[in-house]
Amino acid sequence: MTRALAALLLLLACVPVGQLKHPGTAVPEQLLDGWVVATPAEAGIAAESLDLAYAAVTDENRYLNAISLLVARHGKLVFETYVRSAEDRDGLHPIQSATKCFTSLAVGVAMKHGLPVNVDTTIYGFFPDKFDTVARKRGITLRHLLTMRSGLDFSNERFVLEVFTGRVKDELAHILGKPLYADPGDKFYYRDCDPHLVSCVIQHATGLTTEDLMREYVFTPLGITDLYWEKTREGYTHGPTSLHLRPRDMARIGQLVLQRGAWEGR
Repeated sequence: MTRALAALLLLLACVPVGQLKHPGTAVPEQLLDGWVVATPAEAGIAAESLDLAYAAVTDENRYLNAISLLVARHGKLVFETYVRSAEDRDGLHPIQSATKCFTSLAVGVAMKHGLPVNVDTTIYGFFPDKFDTVARKRGITLRHLLTMRSGLDFSNERFVLEVFTGRVKDELAHILGKPLYADPGDKFYYRDCDPHLVSCVIQHATGLTTEDLMREYVFTPLGITDLYWEKTREGYTHGPTSLHLRPRDMARIGQLVLQRGAWEGR
């Protein structure tokens, strides 16, 4: 058997057989988790619109990776469905690149609480010993990282292979040692290395990992205690990915942002 054929058979073995989705109710259950449950009519949402959303997310031929769909309006949960298993409501799920939003939120949290973080400060001031001799890199600011304009030429594919697999001895020096494809601030380039550097800056500036900072000032005050956020071998919280949350808790963060950081009068 050739290697190509063996690889194909292995891939086919991973393809699910039979029904993928097992839709259930879309009516949220009132739990003691801070969410107030309301009917669509009470929230001013047309039930027909939610019916269309339910039909779409439960369609076997659409949204194949979907696990859940939650809808909140005016701070109340009006729609909640789990298309594979009802048990997914209480389980942790990787939110993939939406993790980047939480990393950027952590910068705002740090600034709000008077911690020494300024978006227009160059990151060279946080770890000058990690930079190489290319002087232009010293102009990279936290704002550049937050907007993915560092100019560092480091694709996501290479980043995962080289950094997240733990193959490098000094991840900061490794990332900052990459060549520049543009001057800092000049060009947008979607990548994982920039938000990961944000997480490293937070830890150097505050003495807290990004996870610990968010736990202290956001997650715990909201009652979110069951979560998992992976770290690198050197102890930095993964900035671009690897946060795991319950669907209701992720929706809670969305509601918090919509309310500009306020929750139940706090």
